[in-house]
Amino acid sequence: MERLDKVTIFLKSLTQLGLGLVALLFVLQVLIGPDHILFPVNTVDNMIQLSGQLGLPGLGLVIAALSLSWALTKR
Repeated sequence: MERLDKVTIFLKSLTQLGLGLVALLFVLQVLIGPDHILFPVNTVDNMIQLSGQLGLPGLGLVIAALSLSWALTKR
């Protein structure tokens, strides 16, 4: 049980790090533009492309899953 708790904590930390990095890249691209030196990744276009590939039902499913995850983990 203790090992499972450590894995869960690690995965939560990794997920928070990934989401924080995506948020940072998004803000940098909005403020500075797509050609910033720190991360040469076009985050906004990638997000638009991903939402286009998922379509409206897929995007709705992602939003529903994120909302459910937020509601269950809210403390």
